Amino acid sequence: MNRVILTKEGRKRFFNDLSKKSKVSLEVLALQYAISGRTLRDWRRGKFYPSLEILKTISKDFRIKLPPFKTVPQYWYITSENARKAALARMELYGPPGTPEGRRKGGLVSQENRRKNPEKYRALGCNVSKTFLILKKSKFLAELFGIILGDGSISDTQVKITFNRFTDKKYSFFVANLIKLMFGEYPSRYNRKSVIDLCLSGVELVKSLEKMGLKRGNKVVNQVKIPKWIMNNKEYARVCLRGLFDTDGGIYIHKHGNQKSRWNNLGWCFTNYSLPLTSSAREILMSNGIRARGNEKRIFLYAVPEIRKFMERIGSSNPKNIYKYQYYMKHFYNYEWKKRKGG
Repeated sequence: MNRVILTKEGRKRFFNDLSKKSKVSLEVLALQYAISGRTLRDWRRGKFYPSLEILKTISKDFRIKLPPFKTVPQYWYITSENARKAALARMELYGPPGTPEGRRKGGLVSQENRRKNPEKYRALGCNVSKTFLILKKSKFLAELFGIILGDGSISDTQVKITFNRFTDKKYSFFVANLIKLMFGEYPSRYNRKSVIDLCLSGVELVKSLEKMGLKRGNKVVNQVKIPKWIMNNKEYARVCLRGLFDTDGGIYIHKHGNQKSRWNNLGWCFTNYSLPLTSSAREILMSNGIRARGNEKRIFLYAVPEIRKFMERIGSSNPKNIYKYQYYMKHFYNYEWKKRKGG
């Protein structure tokens, strides 16, 4: 993986364009590309050289032109002199190898590693307890709850979220990072024939989620709903709805018209068989001035102006929805409306 050297002006222009087109904070944007917000901020201010692969992906996703750049290998800074300095620094921290002091510090590091990665040491046969971060109400947790209510399931010992392996691959990395941010641990990833499962096990985690308003078991049988702490906060409600529509909903382009003419139209359908959940989703849409159609189990956004309001007021974290919306607005919207008016 090569690194990119940008000029000061080029770097400034690229990240300014990214901020304008993404319309989200760098912290949220970083989750989508499986990096930390701090890393993205360091790239913006030129502290470190950005990854060429990630910059190309961002450029493609948001249609931002990459400024002129030079590339260097990922570990360009490793030389024999730097390696010597690193070895001396390590000895200063942990002591010479094989000494009682070195072994003591090594043991302390091992204990810290066990706390950070308990699953690894449990697989090795070590006796370690599994702990998670204390859940606190936030917009990130509200969006994750929407995702779990959409495509997730909760058993007695595990939380699992399922995605389409082909259309939701990028989104699954965003969700994995969101889980790490909220629970303090990355989920296990299982690739099956056509789906991706993100799984995180822990009895204490399930108990914490129940205390925050979610339920274990079948969502349809339980007729689950959005927790009150989310519904009572407008910002939490909006991001929770985003998580729901990014999982149980999707944008599509469909043919529409009459006997004389047909045109391409943009639609967004959300489906869920838990009636209280669908009712809450409709309530959030109405409170944000977004008109929707449908029935007890389905919500449809047909008019482009309504979908535009949805993207502006609710937004999406799923790259496939962002891409379809931007593609339609660029290639079809102006042409189709002129055609309908006889232009």
